[in-house]
Amino acid sequence: MKKFGALLAAVAMLFVMVISAGCAQEHDWQLQGLEVTQQPQKTQYIAGEAFDKTGMQVMAVYADGDEQMRVDVSAAVTLPDGALEEGQTQVTISYTEGEVTVQAQVAVTVTVTAPEPSGPADYGTLTIADVHLYNMYPSAPLIITFSEPAYEGEYISYQFVSDEFTIRNGVASLTGSVVLPSEMEVTARTQYHTATFTVYMAASFTDHDSQAADRESTMANRMRVGLYREGGVIFAGDSFFDPEFWTDFYGDYSGRNAALIGIGGSRADEWSVLAERLLYPYAPSAVALSIGTNDLGRNESVETVVAELQELFGRIHELLPETQVCWYTLAPRADTTALTERIPAVNAAISEWAQGKEWFTLLDVYTLYLNEDGSVDWSLLKSDRLHPQLTTYDDLYMALLEQAGIVPGAL
Repeated sequence: MKKFGALLAAVAMLFVMVISAGCAQEHDWQLQGLEVTQQPQKTQYIAGEAFDKTGMQVMAVYADGDEQMRVDVSAAVTLPDGALEEGQTQVTISYTEGEVTVQAQVAVTVTVTAPEPSGPADYGTLTIADVHLYNMYPSAPLIITFSEPAYEGEYISYQFVSDEFTIRNGVASLTGSVVLPSEMEVTARTQYHTATFTVYMAASFTDHDSQAADRESTMANRMRVGLYREGGVIFAGDSFFDPEFWTDFYGDYSGRNAALIGIGGSRADEWSVLAERLLYPYAPSAVALSIGTNDLGRNESVETVVAELQELFGRIHELLPETQVCWYTLAPRADTTALTERIPAVNAAISEWAQGKEWFTLLDVYTLYLNEDGSVDWSLLKSDRLHPQLTTYDDLYMALLEQAGIVPGAL
């Protein structure tokens, strides 16, 4: 219909021209081409859009010998099919009249740019750490990490097939006592992310259940009688910070808001669980850790020990973001030559990992055990050449912590 209307307009114009000439001469007008006399309003496009002719004026050019005539056929031109492509600089339009098609092409200047993303090009990743549940520690908060912080707080659904535990409000909890060890893979989903993690369940995770219970009782009692309050400094980890070895700790820190809860023989992976009851409820301003030597002592690789330490440090920071995490580098030990090179390797790896982490303080006690020639000053250790002398706690461990600006406040 548009082409027919344009044809009528052209015929009418021809009729008017003939009448105005007084029919003095008949013309045989032939369609010669098209002219774009006014560009369209829209010349900037996103790749994938269709050409818009709004505002464009196109004239059909007719000729009879040396004479020419122009007729507006803007409404009747044929536009290109399909979407414009990135980098395209022109389109071709055409016009057909009557039974005979005469085509003419004209370049129309456009600029096509790449489409802008409708949303974030990369939603990042969702990571949830594996969870360990035990009869003595039946609940554990999930450590949830979005690589893109903008998505933190998104609703997360959890899919698993087990009635042995539940997940509510970001906490996994046993529904009963565990008899035999088991594990269950969980799929977590948000609007943009999917992640999987494993819930491990066992009756116990350590041979130190009785010591752990004793330390819990100690912390609860000290809180109750005012010998510890939130914001103090807690010394935790292995036997170096066990009250049976640092026997004068409460003399060294008399009247100070500090607690000593190390457990002899404990490892980094165990403290990832023990911290749930021994650290998190007490909101320390700083936690001083001596941990990792027992991990190496059971012949774990350097890479495994480093990963376990990083997981422990990161978990504490996630759940106690205002707490300064302090770690004493592994001290020399003479019970096995296999550890001679592995201890410095672990210390070096954690030192490199710690770069740029303001919440983490590395206390390099290892180098303080060395003589000027690089040999170990075994006089700083007890006869077992493993545990510090009482004077070594004062001279090395307390001194390093104070140099880092961490001094337990007064009660």
